[in-house]
Amino acid sequence: MKRLFQYLFITLLFTVSVPFAHAENNPLVITEIGAIEGVSENGVEHFYGIPYAKAPVHDLRFAPTVAADPFADTFKADSFCPVVPQSSFIVKRNGFRTGDNSLCLNIYRPKNAKKGDKLPVFVWIHGGAYMMGASNNPYYDGTAFAKDGVILVSINYRLHALGFYASKYTYQKYGTTGNWGHLDMIEALKWIRNHIDSFGGDPEKVTIGGESAGSMAVSSLILSPLTQGLFKRAILESGTILSYPFVSLYKSENSKSAFTNSASIATLFGAEDSEAGLEALRAIDPLLLSYNCGYDYDMVKNTFSFFKPYFDGVVLPKDPYRVLKQEKRIEDSGNLQDNVEILIGYNTDEGSLFTDNINVLELKTAIKNTFGKNKAESIASLYLKDKDPTDDAFKEASTYNADIMFNLGMKIFADAMSKNHKVYMYHFDYAPSEYKKSHRGVSHSSEIAYVFSTLPEGAQKDMQNVSDNMHQRFVNFIKTGDPNFNGKSMTPIRWPLYNERAPKVYKIDKLPYVENFKLKDRLDKLEDLLYSDYDND
Repeated sequence: MKRLFQYLFITLLFTVSVPFAHAENNPLVITEIGAIEGVSENGVEHFYGIPYAKAPVHDLRFAPTVAADPFADTFKADSFCPVVPQSSFIVKRNGFRTGDNSLCLNIYRPKNAKKGDKLPVFVWIHGGAYMMGASNNPYYDGTAFAKDGVILVSINYRLHALGFYASKYTYQKYGTTGNWGHLDMIEALKWIRNHIDSFGGDPEKVTIGGESAGSMAVSSLILSPLTQGLFKRAILESGTILSYPFVSLYKSENSKSAFTNSASIATLFGAEDSEAGLEALRAIDPLLLSYNCGYDYDMVKNTFSFFKPYFDGVVLPKDPYRVLKQEKRIEDSGNLQDNVEILIGYNTDEGSLFTDNINVLELKTAIKNTFGKNKAESIASLYLKDKDPTDDAFKEASTYNADIMFNLGMKIFADAMSKNHKVYMYHFDYAPSEYKKSHRGVSHSSEIAYVFSTLPEGAQKDMQNVSDNMHQRFVNFIKTGDPNFNGKSMTPIRWPLYNERAPKVYKIDKLPYVENFKLKDRLDKLEDLLYSDYDND
């Protein structure tokens, strides 16, 4: 499974980036922190590698983010900053380099944009299971958004142990722990809030968005008490803070795994949970650290050691599920973002990339090891119907993985938020025929190139048409809060608001249309089963 995940998932997300050449008449922006010079290419203006925070080294490693200093001279924003040190083979490809000065952001804006233009802003948070990834992935190129009048900002943030190491000592020392990567995102949003107007953006029209771990982060930022006023809209592609095993479904499991996995890496390097131990961890080469923080989820055994955000009650609520269900407001739970507008969606075959060939007995064992024998039979009945224990269960296991990893959390989030917020849900069901017929189907992350209009040259006409539709719907939402309205006219097919009692979903395929949320009944039953004894958690 580990090898399959690395080959398929990382290949899509971490293609080689090509350095961009300087162009004549480079754009120059004067900000309160100094002058920033970008480059012009493909009819838009780019500003690469702008530091929003100080390098997280020495005392700033495993510590809250600190804003970057003003520039002493004109900052040349003509190349991407280093990638956060990570174990994926992204670091072995030409065009990528790792380094400590990785807390940077990139800005793509329309040509000749200027202060006062009040352009909408889309902030992109990359995916990668909180362990890998980078803002300079060419799939995230913001040229198409800039040409459509949107300023796109993509950001780096700390990953794996560097971003999510949690310990009792750091909690005592800083009042928070296990969310350094989330604090990076918040610092980037503060930078955007303070300076994007100099680039022609409107700080009052900021949309945050992301896919996979990026989407999990977006939901976290919506729930965080530290983000009030930093964004107006949010786009969530395949993931929320309730996404097992990448985050957690329960507060007790989150606390146990966050601290246990962090303690394991500390023990590996002989570091105790103390000031001396923290200093010892800070002295470890970050690339070496990353090589001991890989993706190692064993579905059947339900074992993993990778890092996840911690429900600390400071950056994140201690009980996100409770906050979403609004059953009880604990003192440090935080508040949902006021009036945030949400676009959320999923792909047909989210779980296929995370599933090995497996039989029925192994799937039942996986469910029992994850949720206990008392719930296992009832949960298994949602996916298995009168099959022999030795029968192949890849399809059923993929559906199960899709639900616990992505779909259930998104259903819970959409149900909760739609009570007091505008929510639009999509179902991405397009892939070229040769892929759609394969057992991987319309897999996790396959929509990204369609959203960004970064399909390969020579893409089929159907692919381009789907991309044109999906990209334009996202642009509409970023501009107006309504995927149907571009500011002047309405689209011919109306994408309805999501409603928990009668949920409608916009299906994105070769021929788009509105459908009922087909997963709703199964996910409602799964939620009831998983949270039936939640008061005892």
